[in-house]
Amino acid sequence: MDKNIPELMRERNFKVIIQTIIQNGSLSSKKIADNTGLSVVSINKLIKILTEKGIVTSSLQKVSTGGRRAIQYTINGNNFNLLTICILEIDQKMVAKLEIINLNGDIISKNDLQVEIIHPEDLLESIKKMLQEQKVIPDLIIIGTSGVESTQKMILSDIPGLSEVNLEQYLFEHTNITAKVINDVNAMVLGISKNNQEDNIVGIYYPKNYAPGVGLLIFGHLVLGKSGAAGEISLGLSYKNTHYPMKQDVFEKYLLNDLQTIIALLDPNRIVVFAPERKIDKHKLSKDLHDRIHQISETTIDFDKNIDQTYRNGLINYGREKIFEKIIKNI
Repeated sequence: MDKNIPELMRERNFKVIIQTIIQNGSLSSKKIADNTGLSVVSINKLIKILTEKGIVTSSLQKVSTGGRRAIQYTINGNNFNLLTICILEIDQKMVAKLEIINLNGDIISKNDLQVEIIHPEDLLESIKKMLQEQKVIPDLIIIGTSGVESTQKMILSDIPGLSEVNLEQYLFEHTNITAKVINDVNAMVLGISKNNQEDNIVGIYYPKNYAPGVGLLIFGHLVLGKSGAAGEISLGLSYKNTHYPMKQDVFEKYLLNDLQTIIALLDPNRIVVFAPERKIDKHKLSKDLHDRIHQISETTIDFDKNIDQTYRNGLINYGREKIFEKIIKNI
């Protein structure tokens, strides 16, 4: 049954409160009300429910003005665990790195697990091994990988054995744990976001032996497109007949063209380039780009070398969103 307008508004208010606390770290009811436009009475009612559900926790702290103590609310990240699976190209292989992490980013698993992935069975066996070794049942399994799950099957994957597989359903049926798949560069973009609803960020990921991909975060929300395949830049005409790995001079040409196209189309606040195995002359690139589009050169361009941490952060952010979304819908 579809929810009525008051139920939808209540659900929206829960999400706004959670997002506000995530952005600020710790807030009183008064501060949450100031940031959201909701009344303190409404905040207190909704916060009570979020606390009962384990999403929010409270503590008595002095306010910044030095006045009397006030109850401060924070996200209870210790209360929820994720099994994160980052699939990346390593030494010409697609390798999954598995870790159990809570929503605060604390690693719960004593040892991470790295396994080459060729077929979905490889992924399933590695998950079972991790669960048996750690004896922790996560609230959610989050898989970051190339391609997307569209119309209940994997498409555009760099791992042929995963193509046409309903990966989320397959893993749930064999583990009884809900699984969610997110495109690798989309996760990376979520990992660099500060959870600001004003963020307009574009990430470009250039694996060495595979086609690049783009992640779009517009006003704090991922742009996925109708089929979930937004950002598959390599399907454009400019990449037709391109062979991988690209030679360095060819890569530099594509990078410059891609940056110019993205700035011209989206004019984002920031573009982050993920190219861990490439050497980039940042000064020359900036000069060449400015010469081409100096009229709109306000976009900041960064180069992220700590791809593992960024990827992990993105999976945590996505996992938190999905866990809380499920809880709120059932309140």
